[in-house]
Amino acid sequence: MNNLKSKIHNRDASIAVIGLGYVGLPLAVEFVTPSVTAANLDFYTTVDSAKAIERMYMNDPKNKYLKYVDLTNHGYLLITVTGARIRADWYFVDHLDQLSDEESLAKTLYVKDKSSRLRVDY
Repeated sequence: MNNLKSKIHNRDASIAVIGLGYVGLPLAVEFVTPSVTAANLDFYTTVDSAKAIERMYMNDPKNKYLKYVDLTNHGYLLITVTGARIRADWYFVDHLDQLSDEESLAKTLYVKDKSSRLRVDY
């Protein structure tokens, strides 16, 4: 086992996860960040229409693992990784047309160690 840990640490090992996803269990967590300056959905349609699409995604039973959608705000994602958890903080900026240090925390989600599920609380 120490030899395997050493190979992983030195990036000499190849690891594959096989056979866990066939029963519908999630194998990983994906975080997606908004853009700061690129066009979001509100550029192509009204904010109300974009918000309706957000609700459609969140309420679709096929998206049962989807925890958060925002298609109109601009900002960035801050990821903090520790041995116990991964924390994802979505921040949105208040202005795109002028320099500003104003921002707001929109959402925080966590993934605990040895888990593949997003949680709102830690």
